[in-house]
Amino acid sequence: MEVVNKAISAELKKKGAHIDRFYYCPHHPDGKGEYRKVCDCRKPMPGMLHSAASDLKLDLAKCVLIGDKASDIGAGVAAGCRTVLVATGYGEKEWKSWNQPFKPDTVVPDLRRAVEWLLQ
Repeated sequence: MEVVNKAISAELKKKGAHIDRFYYCPHHPDGKGEYRKVCDCRKPMPGMLHSAASDLKLDLAKCVLIGDKASDIGAGVAAGCRTVLVATGYGEKEWKSWNQPFKPDTVVPDLRRAVEWLLQ
């Protein structure tokens, strides 16, 4: 994971962008050893978003979560963020079979359109 995060950071740096901090949940209800547990940091629980808000002094009501899974959108909704489902990755399939009690604020074809929506 660290290798991927460093690669992402390097690509963003080429464009003058950066990620302030990476967050991840190492836990899974079916995991092994100390990682086998239910926790509040595994999406759709909002624990990672609350940690980021605390660490980075964010007002989650002014934040937008962009994701391609219902669990991403669920975490954003639970944290009080606006949410965007992108159709890339798992997004298109997720949206076609959506059966969640919540919905994203918008669904867009890709990340570029998500950014355009944010800037409007």
